[in-house]
Amino acid sequence: MSSPLKYFAARVALPLLAKSKTYQPVYLGGERIRSGGRESELRWQHIEQIIRQDNITTILDLGCAEGFFVRKAVEAGCFATGADMDSDKLVWAQTTMTLDGLQGFGFYKQELTPHSLARLPASDMVINLSLVHHLMYAHGIGYARDFMTAARALTNKVMIFEMGQSNEYHYDWAKKLPDMGDNPYPWIEQFLHDCGFKRVQILCTVRSHKDAAERAVFAAHV
Repeated sequence: MSSPLKYFAARVALPLLAKSKTYQPVYLGGERIRSGGRESELRWQHIEQIIRQDNITTILDLGCAEGFFVRKAVEAGCFATGADMDSDKLVWAQTTMTLDGLQGFGFYKQELTPHSLARLPASDMVINLSLVHHLMYAHGIGYARDFMTAARALTNKVMIFEMGQSNEYHYDWAKKLPDMGDNPYPWIEQFLHDCGFKRVQILCTVRSHKDAAERAVFAAHV
């Protein structure tokens, strides 16, 4: 099948195979075919700086969704893997990157728990964005800390970290998080230190999905 026909078929078939709304931008054949709902490009600009600064060669994205950061990492010359439990999102990720002829990547369909993380590959950089607050409000701060300690064990150099905050009042789950105060950033920084990270810095701030609150994106070094 020629490339133009292959891409046309994929653009028709993918929304039928993976019916969920895309969370991240999706690229195919050099075009962005889905916009997603997050400031992924801004996050990536800062992640790429850390990749160059820390000589990162391997990356693991926990909760990789449609594989935006896995794709970007591969294009930046890294070997990258992603893990997610959502089959539809993984269809977008695997199909588009395979059709585009990219190499040096892989995806795991895996429920992410403190126990299951041990099955995943340790990497220079672990990307952990918009995930841990779901574990924290569902299972408690102790469980979230256990998860982060397990994720820290997979991190050879640095983790890129972001989580929902208790000041995101539009979400019901915000009330179930520990009170992080008017400025949640110091609370999250201390949480990262408690989970075994040493040097923690804020890379940027990004808007949360439905709220006016600004989330901090951290680089947490081991």
